[in-house]
Amino acid sequence: MSKWDGEPEFEEDAAITARNINSALENLTQIPAYVLSADEMEEFKQAQMALRELHHGFEEYYNE
Repeated sequence: MSKWDGEPEFEEDAAITARNINSALENLTQIPAYVLSADEMEEFKQAQMALRELHHGFEEYYNE
């Protein structure tokens, strides 16, 4: 049970944030690796890891 249960504004914000994070992760996975330079690939990996950490932290925060 979420600490935000019963509070529609927070539940709606959580749903929107979750969709945005998932959409960003999906968009990143659609970039073909062969079009990226070595520097761009490193930035890509960092962005992907940051989004994954954000997603994980978001789930933990809203599911407390």
